[in-house]
Amino acid sequence: MRHNWPGNARELENAIQSMLILSETDMLDIDVLPPGIEREGAGSSRAVEMMEPQSLEEIEAYFIAKTLRETQGNRATAAEILGIDKSTLWRKIKRYGLE
Repeated sequence: MRHNWPGNARELENAIQSMLILSETDMLDIDVLPPGIEREGAGSSRAVEMMEPQSLEEIEAYFIAKTLRETQGNRATAAEILGIDKSTLWRKIKRYGLE
């Protein structure tokens, strides 16, 4: 939750897929975080454990909607934060019905 995600949505998707593969239980834990992801404050919050299982599309839609809310609907800024092109963001907004 505290990682800056300087890459793009694909980086997030790859990280989650890696964690799913490495996890020996049904819960994702800090032990399976990919290298390079900050573990700062990991002991104080286990938000991943509290989340219900979701598809990668649901997670992506959630973060796109959250970023759009935080940027007050500014798609150019949201695309920059998410590390994706504005046209990619536009397609994902349409795909997930976030308008």
